[in-house]
Amino acid sequence: EPDHQIELLAQQIGENMQNYEYLVEVEKFNPYHDSRGRFTTPDGATQFTYAPGKSKAHDMAIARAKERHKEAEAKSKEAIAAQKESIATAKTKKGEFDIYLNNIGKGQKGRRTVSGRIDAENGIGYHKEGSGRHTMWKTTDIATGLAFGPMSNTLKGAQQTAAGLWERVMQVKSGKRYAETVNEFKNAAHI
Repeated sequence: EPDHQIELLAQQIGENMQNYEYLVEVEKFNPYHDSRGRFTTPDGATQFTYAPGKSKAHDMAIARAKERHKEAEAKSKEAIAAQKESIATAKTKKGEFDIYLNNIGKGQKGRRTVSGRIDAENGIGYHKEGSGRHTMWKTTDIATGLAFGPMSNTLKGAQQTAAGLWERVMQVKSGKRYAETVNEFKNAAHI
């Protein structure tokens, strides 16, 4: 079968296989490439084909990739832990920011400016909703105006909730839909 495929290839490029005394098989091995076939790093690659035990080079490349992945993952976890600590203890300043409203029942959809506390470093806004004993702190991603996480009785509680959810928030922020949501929010009318 392989000889037949080589013969067909030779015919396609106009070569006569009888002119060759021997054939050298060249194997390309690079486990790091993206969906377009471009070379990338272990952090950018998610899948590759691997034939266990095919060669020492294959096995060594996989071992190196696993080691680099562990190192990158550890650094990422450290960064997230530091970010969570930063959010939980951040100094907030009084200020105004917009929140996104999508209240279909009342026919409201758009932006509304609220007063609250702003953690500018992390892009988080906190504001109170309700009245009297039923006042709760709401946590908002300032770039989209969208609330995330449950409401809390205190600002400190809202900060701790945001810190606990930060890893998931970062996953959402790195997704394709996030940029679209930011643009929709910027273009939404004030109500």
